[in-house]
Amino acid sequence: RAGARQPARTLLDVFARRAARAPHKALLLFGAEVATYGQVERRSSQAARALRDAAGLRAGGCLALFMGNQPAYVWLWLGCAKLGCAMACLNCSVRGASLLRCLRSSAATVLLAAPGEAAPRGAARGLLHGLSGCP
Repeated sequence: RAGARQPARTLLDVFARRAARAPHKALLLFGAEVATYGQVERRSSQAARALRDAAGLRAGGCLALFMGNQPAYVWLWLGCAKLGCAMACLNCSVRGASLLRCLRSSAATVLLAAPGEAAPRGAARGLLHGLSGCP
C-alpha cells in the first residue's frame, strides 16, 4: 500500500532508524562511559570516512579487526556496514599460526590492530603484504 513504511532489512537499517528517532537515548554502556544513538551514529560515520580515506577501504572490501572489547568496536563495525564492507573479527587471544589462518581466511583488504595489539610478525609479513595499512 502507498506510503507504507518498509521493514528494516539489515541491522544497519534498524540502527539508522533508531538513531534518527531517539538520538539522545543511551545505546552503549561500557564501564563509566555511556554512548547515545546519536554519538554512535557520528562516531561510526567518522570511522567510515577514516577507513575509506586513510585506509582505502571500499564497498566489497573486508576489514580484519584485531581489537578487544571496547566501544570503538561498535562504531568500526557500523562504519564498515556504512561502506558496504565486511568486518572479520580476529580474536585477540589467538596468536601465531592460528591467527594467521584466521587472517588468511578473512580475505581482508585492510588490517586494523588496536593500540597495544601487535599485528602478526615474521611469517606473516608475506601474508600481510598488499593489505592496506600493514607494514
